[in-house]
Amino acid sequence: MGAITIRLPEKLEEALKAEVRQAGQSQSEIMRLALAGFLSQKRKQERLAAYIRAAESLDPASSLAMAEEALALDNEALLLAEPKAAYGQGRGKAKRKPR
Repeated sequence: MGAITIRLPEKLEEALKAEVRQAGQSQSEIMRLALAGFLSQKRKQERLAAYIRAAESLDPASSLAMAEEALALDNEALLLAEPKAAYGQGRGKAKRKPR
């Protein structure tokens, strides 16, 4: 594993030390987690920006058709993924308890 030395403003160093005490982890682990989170978020933002640029390059009719198709697929995925108990019935009619 490589090593990096960085200089921190005093307030940021104090916040890091407080997090180390609270989390019970080393400064290195806190910094690794913070950097990994930052880079992950940056990649997400870059992918979203590319997606927006691609969507903006489409003509409005194509964009609308894609959005309608995505909505239908999203709704279907939600029905499959969400627990049936959340709606109390699932996809079909509720079964009655025998008397």
